[in-house]
Amino acid sequence: MRLDSIYVSEGYSLAAIVTKEQAASNLHYLDKFVVKEGSQGDGIAAVLWSKITEDYSDLFWRVKTQNPIRNWYFQKAEGSWKDKDNEWVVFWYGISDRQLMQQIIHHALTMEESFGVNTVGDKLPGVHTVGNKKSSISEESNNLL
Repeated sequence: MRLDSIYVSEGYSLAAIVTKEQAASNLHYLDKFVVKEGSQGDGIAAVLWSKITEDYSDLFWRVKTQNPIRNWYFQKAEGSWKDKDNEWVVFWYGISDRQLMQQIIHHALTMEESFGVNTVGDKLPGVHTVGNKKSSISEESNNLL
């Protein structure tokens, strides 16, 4: 994984992180897409999404199946795959080659979480947990990718 872009809005009400995944044919991975709770529903996520899709012709990402806004991601994706354990849904757009699809699905399902709880159960610095939702932006943030 290599950091490619960080998007942050004025006032820090939303942010996104895009990486370039060498293990997935250098395709772009949406690592985080976070909208501050007070800014949800005001259209700001659509503005950020538009900018991301303008900047990237291909993108893949994963979402926990319990994520309350996963239907929004279904609307934005050209394709998706739900894992057999019903933990993740992998989404993509701009990827039409079946071999690449299999590669990104495998890669997304085997990646460690970049924010959250590490393998020894300690919280990572700068991460706040609210219920089952993790946030790397602020205590008010939720709806993570």
